[in-house]
Order: sequence, then structure tokens, then C-alpha cells
Amino acid sequence: MKSSKIRLAMAGALLAMFAVGTPANAYGQATPPAKIVILEFQRIMLESAAAIDIKVQIDQRRLVYQNDITKQEKMLREAERELARQATILAPDALAQKRREFEGRIAEVQTGMQARKRELDQAFAYGMKEVQRTLTMIIAALAKERDFNLVLPHGQIVFSDSSLNITDETLRRLNAQLPTVKVPLVQN
Repeated sequence: MKSSKIRLAMAGALLAMFAVGTPANAYGQATPPAKIVILEFQRIMLESAAAIDIKVQIDQRRLVYQNDITKQEKMLREAERELARQATILAPDALAQKRREFEGRIAEVQTGMQARKRELDQAFAYGMKEVQRTLTMIIAALAKERDFNLVLPHGQIVFSDSSLNITDETLRRLNAQLPTVKVPLVQN
């Protein structure tokens, strides 16, 4: 008897939920129907003028760093050859001291390389964050103009009408609004 009353109460609750009809948001208002557009986010992040500019700046700085690293590696090889020549004439304690100094220089170069890689990664992330921030503002403006409320990534769509794709317009606006981004790089 008790279980049938519970079932009847649950059935009534379910019926009441379905009878209400439209779903409501947290404020009790009806949720508007979805007005969907499609965006090729990866294409924008690859083809926008700002993203290309960021990559060029990072690549230029990476080339400077690589040239510096090549010089340091050459100096380390020369120091290693000198240490090998001195191995026959130095006392074991003196040779051990020179070897420790050489290993210390290797560690310094490796630490410097890691710091430069971190700097490049952080500069790239900063620049791309600026592109994403501007892109978000452009999408918000387009949403107001075209009255859409949902943007789906192109890669998740099996089929859609091409009129739903806002990528070209978004890319055009992004290139006009943010043609370049100055990435912060430490000058050495």
C-alpha cells in the first residue's frame, strides 16, 4: 500500500513537470529558443593577421636565441677540448675542480635555454590571449547584430547550412580591429 502511494506521488510529480511545458532558467523565465551559428575557431587562430604577427615575432626572437645558443655550445665544446688537453698535466684535484666549473657552465647554459623557452611560451600565450579576448568581443557584437545566442565550433558539426557560418565575417572584423599584437619579449 505504501509503495503504491509513493509511485502515485512520483507519477503526479512527473506529470506536473511535463505539464509545465517550457523549461525555465534560474530566474523562472522561459529559456529562449536557440539561435545557432557556427565558428571555425582554429581557422581564425591560424589565419588572423594578429596570430600570424605573433608567430613572426616569436620566430624572430627564437632565431636570435638559437644563434646565441649555438655560440654558447661552441664555447662549451672548446672548453671541453681544453679540459681534455689539461687532463694529462693537471693534478687530480685541480682537474676535478675544472670539471666542476665546466659542468656548472653547462648547467647555466641549460638553465638559460629553459628560461628563454619559458619566455617564448609566455609571450606566445599572452599574444594569443589578446586575440581571444578581442575575438570574444567581436562575437558578442555579432550576436547583438544578428540576434544569435549560441556559437558552436565547426569541428563539432556534421552538417549545417553555410549561412550559419560566421567565420569569414568574424575573421574580417578581427583583422580590422586587431591587425597586430605586440608580444612582450625580454631583449638580451
